[in-house]
Amino acid sequence: MSKPLAPACAISPKALTVDVQEIIATGILGWRDTQSPDSSQADARIAGGLKVRNRLAVLHIALAFLTGTASAAQIVALGASTTQGYGKGRHASGVPMDQAYPAQLERLLRARGCSAEVLNAGLAGDTTGGMLARLPGLLSANTRVLILQAGGNDALPGNNPSSRSSNIAEIKKYSAEHGVKVIRLRNIDRLVGDHWTGEHPDAEGQAAIAKWLFPLVLRTGVCGRGK
Repeated sequence: MSKPLAPACAISPKALTVDVQEIIATGILGWRDTQSPDSSQADARIAGGLKVRNRLAVLHIALAFLTGTASAAQIVALGASTTQGYGKGRHASGVPMDQAYPAQLERLLRARGCSAEVLNAGLAGDTTGGMLARLPGLLSANTRVLILQAGGNDALPGNNPSSRSSNIAEIKKYSAEHGVKVIRLRNIDRLVGDHWTGEHPDAEGQAAIAKWLFPLVLRTGVCGRGK
């Protein structure tokens, strides 16, 4: 029997205000906390820009919960930089969140007459352990589908690649216990082809991912019959 999911957790406006202030304080205008002298300034600014984008991604998810969007989302896209749309890697690259595959998938569904909402829960640099930890706070009683883009960050120095398989298994188990179907997003290189900007998919590459996911999402029944 599926365990009932509590409504998505509430986040106080005060907490969000503090987060916004922190984002501003850390340097949206000039990357104040990451600048370093001479030739390292450019890399520091890239790192600072990514830091701000990650914080904005977290804020995006938090605002979704605060406004009720997350609790209404029938589809949750959980992943790392490819899902968020942007990441650093060796060079910062990617697209805005409105061009990442979750947003493009939602537009495809809308065009088909499906009102299912897609929550972008991607976070650049995240590992499967981080995704597992975030999962309970992302699923709501309305969630029917989880798109899992596990990424390759587990293999980076300082992480634990040996736990990748068990983390993915736990994500699938937890989702199944709550009546949520899981679609694994893999083989991104094959899906994207030549459509890259640096180490991350460009808008066309993200569109290719969304088009691949589209029929798989429809088969879950999240859009109802006849969609």
